[in-house]
Amino acid sequence: MALVIDASIALAWLLNEPNRRMADEAIEAGLAAGLATPELFWIEVADVLGQRIRRGALAAAQRDEALADLRSVGIVQHQSAEKLTQIVALSDRHGLTAYDAAYLELAMRLGAALTTLDRDLVAAARAEGLEVMTA
Repeated sequence: MALVIDASIALAWLLNEPNRRMADEAIEAGLAAGLATPELFWIEVADVLGQRIRRGALAAAQRDEALADLRSVGIVQHQSAEKLTQIVALSDRHGLTAYDAAYLELAMRLGAALTTLDRDLVAAARAEGLEVMTA
């Protein structure tokens, strides 16, 4: 079964944040099962890294290295635009951002487990009967 990861997991893994151990476990599990994300994942990760550069907490070269590391794990990107109606419905039903609902929709579509550090997304995934990996 594939594992859908969100940006919170990738960033914890890349930046050695407090939940790094859980992120390591998720990435390792995903390497065996297959990692999947909606296309917005890369923009979310790049945006957070860019914010850290602007705050002086990260150098551009570190961002570039982090993105290369993340690309190297073989994440499969899935399109979500054709699933917009379902994403909006999930967003409404669970009070999620459309971004988070895109991760939820993808996990449901693939019959995949979801891993995230976002509590609202965890609750929504569990309510939808999905397997969830979280801290």
